[in-house]
Amino acid sequence: MSTRNLGLLTTTAVAALALGGFAGAALAAPNPPGSEGEPAAIAAPAVPEPPEAPKAPKAPEAPPRPAMPEPKPAAKPAKPEPKPAAEPAMPEPAIMPAKPRHSAAKDGRNLEACADGRCEVVVRDGDTIKLDDKFGVKPIRIEMRGEQVTFSRKDGSSKLTTSATAGYPGGTIHWNGLTMRIHKSAEGELILKLSHPDAREKPAKSGR
Repeated sequence: MSTRNLGLLTTTAVAALALGGFAGAALAAPNPPGSEGEPAAIAAPAVPEPPEAPKAPKAPEAPPRPAMPEPKPAAKPAKPEPKPAAEPAMPEPAIMPAKPRHSAAKDGRNLEACADGRCEVVVRDGDTIKLDDKFGVKPIRIEMRGEQVTFSRKDGSSKLTTSATAGYPGGTIHWNGLTMRIHKSAEGELILKLSHPDAREKPAKSGR
């Protein structure tokens, strides 16, 4: 025999001896107490464990809520700017009553002073001079255009007129027995000085 075959036989013999030893030990082992004359119990077949119940699927997680913005603090109302203290009102100066202006004409604007046939009055456009009926002179109407003064009166169905320029040297009119002189005062007023030969001199005014 070759060396290889000899090894195989040796291995086989060792295995056989080992199996024989295990079998003898099993036969020589005593039966457990109370088991004599009883048939060997047949092992119950193993009950398979029930399969695990399927786990419930997890509920989907809710998406995270967006973070709420922090409330901004309410803006404080702007404080009103303090108003500057009102300056004390200055007392208004007392208004002095105007002094009556003294007219350059002796009789001022009193046209009725001409009724007695002698007067010196301030005349304006549209004035009418009336004399007493004893002089036989109709009312005289005065019209002005600048410094040009026109006198007119009605005599029946006719109208008589004459004119003079204020401030013109020698601006004196003799008309129907009347003597009229018109001139301009320093204040710009037109003054008529009228006289009739039948008129009496007026008494001087008392200084009181």
